[in-house]
Amino acid sequence: MLYVLVVIHNRTCADSIACRSLMSQTSLDFRVLVYDNSDTDLGIKDECAANGWTYLGGTGNHGLPAAYNCALDHLKAENAAGFICIMDDDTEPGNTFCSDMKAEAEKNAADILLPVMMNKGRILSPWRERGRRFFRSYEECASEPAGNILAFNSGMLIPLDVFSDYRYNEDLFLDCVDISFLRDMKRRGIRTAVVPVYCEQGFSGTERPSREAAMNRFKLYSGDMRTCYGEKDLRCRLVLLKRAAHLAIIYGSLEPFGILLKREKEDR
Repeated sequence: MLYVLVVIHNRTCADSIACRSLMSQTSLDFRVLVYDNSDTDLGIKDECAANGWTYLGGTGNHGLPAAYNCALDHLKAENAAGFICIMDDDTEPGNTFCSDMKAEAEKNAADILLPVMMNKGRILSPWRERGRRFFRSYEECASEPAGNILAFNSGMLIPLDVFSDYRYNEDLFLDCVDISFLRDMKRRGIRTAVVPVYCEQGFSGTERPSREAAMNRFKLYSGDMRTCYGEKDLRCRLVLLKRAAHLAIIYGSLEPFGILLKREKEDR
């Protein structure tokens, strides 16, 4: 059985691209679980009941790893077997996505399958961990050594038995969850492969939130980056400094650097 988990945050199922897309799949041989990470009650539980979907969460935003682990615990309690596919609420799979991924699983020797996530004609995921970051085509993705590939959690097809002795790292909140997971899988010898199944992925990088929202988001990002890479990692420090400088220019404020300095003091 294929289980599809959508983690939804501060929007209804009707407003979620992922949920709407799941309603229009040509194959209905899958189950949907919706984890409600919203800050307020938006009626998502009633929407799930109307669609025959499993509703989880509803107690506020506890971070992506906590949502994933809750859904996995629910499936484990049901003795579920098969695959899980995790989706962000702004992922737009094609109408044949579920059947296409199941077909790829039947013929692919790899354990975890990574679809190609697009945004306006550009490949966002997977990407290279080392070297030139972005791929230009599926053929480039498929020819890259699996050990040098990272990818979004969204769209990833994972055997449920992987989680018999594994839980997502709840020290993370929002960012680097996918990086941490794939690195752990590589250490365990779990095989990954990129497959020619495509999704359109929303990308917030072109949006300009309020200064307060941007600073709060940067606090989360910097904390997750340090947790994932380690506070002494030079590459992590450079990435955070670059992001801080970018935000400082956009908002005309040195607050991003203050956030980094405060975190440095707390880590000492």
